[in-house]
Amino acid sequence: MEEIINKKVQLRGINIVGKKRAYDFVISSEKVDQHKTVFLKSGWQLDRYKKNPIVTYNHNSNSENPDNIIGTSEVFFDGKLLVGRVVFEQKDVNPLAEKVRLKIEAGTFRMASVSAAPLKYRFGDISNGEDPEVIYFTKQELIEWSIVPIGSNQDAFKRNNKCISNIRVDLLLNRRKKITVQEAQLIINNNKI
Repeated sequence: MEEIINKKVQLRGINIVGKKRAYDFVISSEKVDQHKTVFLKSGWQLDRYKKNPIVTYNHNSNSENPDNIIGTSEVFFDGKLLVGRVVFEQKDVNPLAEKVRLKIEAGTFRMASVSAAPLKYRFGDISNGEDPEVIYFTKQELIEWSIVPIGSNQDAFKRNNKCISNIRVDLLLNRRKKITVQEAQLIINNNKI
């Protein structure tokens, strides 16, 4: 089963390149996030996303409401940053897209969240100056990204933690070759061993 990770990011700029309905968001960087994970720039696989470059509101891509897809985007690198440039659908086509766009203009919405399928990952390597408690994703596929309100959905947060915990257990199993049920439970419950 393909696991998806959602990660929050911030608004980078507004009304760029002469497009009134276009906004740039930094959707990934190589900084350690609140889940103690890093997506390495060199690991991003963007081909799948570029074939269907949708931007959703609050990761509602599986909803029966087509208005949850609020626009399309191009993605590109700016240094070590992965940037998404969203162009919102017109008001007469999608009232929700207009509402989200206006909330960005008002400064209410400033965050985005990526969904990525982790393909390869490892714990940090001390000899490379990395934190051994941090998971480094070395190959990941961008699935979609979303505009999300500040203060993300608690269910999405819990799914993220479970996914990250499963990866952490997998890495520990490979590192130690043996892990007890109690150690695995401590990891899933975000306690240190």
